[in-house]
Amino acid sequence: MPDQESSNVAVRKGVTQAAFNADYANVLIFEILGIAVAVGCWERSWWWFGGTLVGLMIVVQIKPLAILLAILLSVGWGAIGYGLGMLFSQNASVVLGILALLSGLGAHLSGIQWARDVASD
Repeated sequence: MPDQESSNVAVRKGVTQAAFNADYANVLIFEILGIAVAVGCWERSWWWFGGTLVGLMIVVQIKPLAILLAILLSVGWGAIGYGLGMLFSQNASVVLGILALLSGLGAHLSGIQWARDVASD
């Protein structure tokens, strides 16, 4: 029976991880859409919007590029956390910047894993 129980635990862990990844996929999708809208508006072109959107969706499917994208987006979160912390003190800015960076990295990597899981089905 230990094999059956360990198998059940593994299945529960997999389902829980998949649900967690799916939750954070929304964050990643929102950011990709936001970047595409910003680029499209900056360039005043639907072509730039569409190209950026499709390009980032492809990047998410290529593991080394997806990791680089996750790091870059997380650095953006860290910069926002740092800026918010500056409203309080230098120490708060460092702490909030690090927390935002690490939180962003976890969220982005989970979202990327979800996108890869969905694409492989």
